[in-house]
Amino acid sequence: MKNSPFVLTALVLTVASAAFAQAPVLSQVGNAGDYSITAAPGGLISLFGTNLATGTAVGTAPLQNSLLGSSVQVLDGANTQDLPLWFVSAGQINAQLPYTIASSTVQLRVTTSGGTSGLLPVNIVPRAPRFLTITEDGLGRPVVTKSDYSVVNRSNA
Repeated sequence: MKNSPFVLTALVLTVASAAFAQAPVLSQVGNAGDYSITAAPGGLISLFGTNLATGTAVGTAPLQNSLLGSSVQVLDGANTQDLPLWFVSAGQINAQLPYTIASSTVQLRVTTSGGTSGLLPVNIVPRAPRFLTITEDGLGRPVVTKSDYSVVNRSNA
């Protein structure tokens, strides 16, 4: 075991992959329904940038505060909270803001194995109802599902 090439190889690969992880860069945050800059307590948001996750993952109930090692924190005055995550990928994260936000402006950041992004300010309004749409841009028909999660449409009323 002393001269095992397998142990040495595994160690080198682990060190190399950790050394090349890049810090996340957060560039934009918007309402998940239509990507507008309107966000409200309890609302779903989409964060955009680079190096936000090491792959793609979808959250399942109960939602976790970390997917693939990525997490999002909201700084609300002196309070910092991890957000529940719906989806992560290298360029986008979907998360839910807490219902307890007390400020009119909060700061968001993303943390991964590569580091922590800079802070991005987000204005908070009391209410911001939006529909998730079939066209995924807030402009098309709203996504409405039945209890079996099938999408309601003309052929599936």
